[in-house]
Amino acid sequence: MCDSVAYSISRATLNQLYHSSIGLANLGLRLMDHQLLLQENWLINSGSPRAKERYLTLIKETPELLQYVPLKYIASYLWITPQSLSRIRASL
Repeated sequence: MCDSVAYSISRATLNQLYHSSIGLANLGLRLMDHQLLLQENWLINSGSPRAKERYLTLIKETPELLQYVPLKYIASYLWITPQSLSRIRASL
């Protein structure tokens, strides 16, 4: 969808970093905790709110998303058809 750079680190190297620094270990725990909370919220909220509410929440949390991601992928992420997303956007 857009150019990007991805970095990776092996699990063994990451574990060595965590063992070498309590600060890095704590950072790793905080990052993992944050990601788990985001995943939990996504799972809880994806099924219950209406599609329009899910769209508004997504745009509020990541307004730049529309610049980089085609609407058909946003619709798929929201578990709706592109046509439904189009109707939601037209009603706003």
